[in-house]
Amino acid sequence: MKTSGRWPPPGSLAVPGCGEPRRVAGVWENRDDFPYLAGFGISSGIHWGGGIMPWGTPLDQRLDERTVLPTPPPAGGRHRSHGTRSQNSTFHQPPGGYFRVKLIDVAPDGTAKLVRYGGLNATHRQSHTQPEPLAPGDVYELDVPLKAMSYVFERGHRLRITIAGADFQNAWPVGEPGVHTIHRGGSQASHIVLPIIPHNASPMPTPNLEQLPTADPEQLPTSTEYSITQDMAEQTATLHLGVESGDADNRLQVKSAFTVDNQSPATAVLDAKGHFQIRRPQFDIEIHSDEQTCSDAESFHHTVQVRITRDGKLCFEKDWSVVIPRQLN
Repeated sequence: MKTSGRWPPPGSLAVPGCGEPRRVAGVWENRDDFPYLAGFGISSGIHWGGGIMPWGTPLDQRLDERTVLPTPPPAGGRHRSHGTRSQNSTFHQPPGGYFRVKLIDVAPDGTAKLVRYGGLNATHRQSHTQPEPLAPGDVYELDVPLKAMSYVFERGHRLRITIAGADFQNAWPVGEPGVHTIHRGGSQASHIVLPIIPHNASPMPTPNLEQLPTADPEQLPTSTEYSITQDMAEQTATLHLGVESGDADNRLQVKSAFTVDNQSPATAVLDAKGHFQIRRPQFDIEIHSDEQTCSDAESFHHTVQVRITRDGKLCFEKDWSVVIPRQLN
């Protein structure tokens, strides 16, 4: 294992200004514009809360490509350990924005495999407790750390960096629509920094790892539904989830639907229902919960209803709600 006390560490590979300039109206440009679409992020999978079974990340990530920064093929078999950071030069029309950055391994047949990802609400670029607005038209450098890992890019494979304005399965939509610009060249070029672990001529001995017992598949949560629907007329996207776990004596059932709106990203609604049943010779207890989290341009709203019955008779019931200002979120 190698460590370094500074960033970027020695031996890093910086990939600046990925991609070639494009010709627009007779002028060569090193920038990409893309609109904020709240329903973007279909192939990302779910990563919050430890992930939701069956996680649902497809091998091929091309469905989510928005702004793509390709690189030439690296020399094969090199390790890159992340520690990775993506530094993007951007300017915006709205006072806020979200950026999802993915590091992709592109195989010779075009398959785009997710290596790692990172996300940042641009108003949180300095602080998560005191968000700051973006001035429309100004250029900002955003430092987006990617989750740490180690990965080997095979010979002939390419690195690809994809940047999108949303990841609706993992990040709540921002409050305003807008257009973002990524700079790919010149003095404000975006770049990604990859620490490299060179090939070791004297590899370490294989560790003596102890194999864990095989998990009982009957004890794992079962996904009864994981689907995403898009309403092309209304310009909305909805994520449907259903999970069951336990047995006849201890059964948990959870269902949820999360809808976002490309035309009005501030308007998002998450409806969730939970049912937990405990059966014993002495009693039969059922817990029902209905929750809704929604947002508008000004606030987040959360309401909860809980009802508990014992042997079919109501023994506890409570409703409550909370409203929280958006504060540039």
